[in-house]
Amino acid sequence: MDVIWDDLAELMNEYCKFYGQTATDKYGKLTYTATANSVRGKLVWDTLFRRETDEKRVNPSGKFITYGIPSTAIGIMDKMQLPNGTFVTITNVAIVSDENGPHHNVVMFG
Repeated sequence: MDVIWDDLAELMNEYCKFYGQTATDKYGKLTYTATANSVRGKLVWDTLFRRETDEKRVNPSGKFITYGIPSTAIGIMDKMQLPNGTFVTITNVAIVSDENGPHHNVVMFG
């Protein structure tokens, strides 16, 4: 069984940073924690890009599959930073479970 986990760990070789939301001011601006939670996992890119509402900026989209369950919960209001430094919008977070309980997270962004 350890061989399987070692092979899986080799695939999960990327780190994304997550900044948790701490507050919202009276104008709706979000405030985030100053220190990031670095999470190990695997980035899976979608073949399509999503345009912003201004039709100018094109954002990458895809999934980040975590290696295990992170110590700090990840939510859709958090800020996600890719390994190249780009910030992306989290669109969904799924917690995948097996017969032993929660196994890993799938964070969709775009």
